[in-house]
Amino acid sequence: MKYLIKILLVSIFFNQTIICSGQDEKTIDYHVHVYSQELLDNLSAQGYDFSRGSFEFTCSNRECSEIDKIKSNNFAKMVLLSSPYTYKKLNDTENIDDLRAFVQRENNFLKDLVYSNRDNLYGFCGINPNWEFALEEVVRCIDTLKMDGIKFHFQANQIDFQNATTKKNILSILKYLFTKNAPVLIHLNGYDMTSGGEIAREFIQSFIETTDEQFIIFAHSGGPGGFTKFTIDVLNEFKDYFNKKPYNKKNKIYFELSGTILQRSYPGKIESKEIIRMMEFLGYDRFLFGSDYPAQSSKSYLKTLEKELQELDPELFEQLKTRNIFEGVSR
Repeated sequence: MKYLIKILLVSIFFNQTIICSGQDEKTIDYHVHVYSQELLDNLSAQGYDFSRGSFEFTCSNRECSEIDKIKSNNFAKMVLLSSPYTYKKLNDTENIDDLRAFVQRENNFLKDLVYSNRDNLYGFCGINPNWEFALEEVVRCIDTLKMDGIKFHFQANQIDFQNATTKKNILSILKYLFTKNAPVLIHLNGYDMTSGGEIAREFIQSFIETTDEQFIIFAHSGGPGGFTKFTIDVLNEFKDYFNKKPYNKKNKIYFELSGTILQRSYPGKIESKEIIRMMEFLGYDRFLFGSDYPAQSSKSYLKTLEKELQELDPELFEQLKTRNIFEGVSR
């Protein structure tokens, strides 16, 4: 949860128009957060202080919520992620209709951003699968707003796979997305920050082995952020699964690297070279570039990866940063 809070404390951008420009027009960042001023106001009221932190971008609470000029990430291509699942009701008069209306406004906000530069921007609507209207909003995002995918944040919403209703809700959404060939980006860890292998096994058994097709991206290499035993255990569980069952090529399962390499000390930190080993075991073509913007800018995090993964073959690194999973997918 601490990692999520730090992301929220620096989520200060995007309101009207995005300008995308990068030296390499093929490079794509799969993890770029966007927040409306309304959501920033709500987060501020929840107690998040946007003036604290040591990230690239900081501001006071009111400055963050009153921004009327968009600061561009200035990157070639980006997957923009809305985050209405972080919203909290602030008084007892708010009801499910108020929440539904807010979620729709936040995802409409995402749609407006994406269509400001549709050639270079992709949009994933943020959804809490436990909302009673979750599937309805997923359908609206994909069919009406014409967005490209959905974002789940199991940690923020304390998702428990063993809850029968929760499991049913997630399955219904995944099955719908698979019929549309639309990906879901998942921040995997939910109620537990330590049992990476157990959570990965539960996910595989509940949501991969029970469906015919998958189009899934796991954020932060399958972990909560940073590179610890939790992340290694998740990746090892998927490695074992892929080895036991031939990988069906019509299924697409990826791991994006946002937030995986943090240039600071933290408990349980594992050396970055282990990421290369895991990429070799699972297949280099299953890994994607993501920055977790605005916690880090796309360009600065790309430089971090270049430094930390310098033992990776340059051609493989080029493929990593330019891999576009949307090729051949109708928009």
